[in-house]
Amino acid sequence: MSFKNIVKLLLSVLVLGGTIYYVYLHLGDFQVLPAFNLAAVVPLIITSLAFQFLQALIFKYQTELFSLNLSMKHWFGLAATSAMYNLLFPARGGLLARGYFLQKKYQFRYSYYAGLMLIMLILGLSITSFASLVAHAWNYYSYAWFNKPTFMVAISALLASAIMFLFISIVPKKRIGEMVKNWSRINSLWEGFCQISSQLNLNRKALFLLILSFLVTVLVMSARLLFSGNLLGLNLTLPYCMVIQTMVGLSVFVSFTPGNLGIKEGIIVALLTAQGITPETAIIVAAVDRLCSALIILLFGVPFHFVLIRDNEL
Repeated sequence: MSFKNIVKLLLSVLVLGGTIYYVYLHLGDFQVLPAFNLAAVVPLIITSLAFQFLQALIFKYQTELFSLNLSMKHWFGLAATSAMYNLLFPARGGLLARGYFLQKKYQFRYSYYAGLMLIMLILGLSITSFASLVAHAWNYYSYAWFNKPTFMVAISALLASAIMFLFISIVPKKRIGEMVKNWSRINSLWEGFCQISSQLNLNRKALFLLILSFLVTVLVMSARLLFSGNLLGLNLTLPYCMVIQTMVGLSVFVSFTPGNLGIKEGIIVALLTAQGITPETAIIVAAVDRLCSALIILLFGVPFHFVLIRDNEL
């Protein structure tokens, strides 16, 4: 057996073992759903499915910036597989799987992929923070609610992303390229970054669809949290759920725990208890939201992992 096949076998063992361990670790959470009415659970499943599909669309439109036409097996399957890796393993291992696949299948340079991830980080930061500010305004004018700490987090994130975009637009790319040309790795990463930033202007349609998918994803995440609260009889509002989920979304950019585990739940519980909801109830809402997301990720991620491994594409 070759070294590459040994690595694939070990990865598959880790995926199976990680899935079994994850289910065992959250067995108490999995026992929560049967206690609820099936009709009330269906919206949670639908929004979780929609979230998974939107994540796959975002990956699809990212690759379309470079005129890469992936089949649905690849753009949906790889998105599902990488989401599962992120759920089971630390340091967002799913990003590495995407980069490896694109390099192997399309000879997409790792430096270009690194540049793409950097641009997507800035873009995601700006869209999430903008959506959060819209949610804050919606809450303030419709429900006379305002949370200064979350507002400051959102405005700081938006300003940070604006500064980064300004840097991208005004930085003298050729001059910096001349400065780093003798350092091959840095020069390669800089070339990839420059290539990505230029592609954003060349493919406006893919960029528009990418931004739209990000925004719809925020709404779907918020709706899922709203439905999670409805299961327990909570009278949550969509804009308040948007504030919570955008804070969760912003935390992803600095989190290295598997699936943002612990951080996501902490934010949900903290902001729900700030509304007078008991910590016990808030914890159940966070657990239901996590459970529905994890179920869909594992449902698609595990089989697609083995399909891509079987076809020698991972």
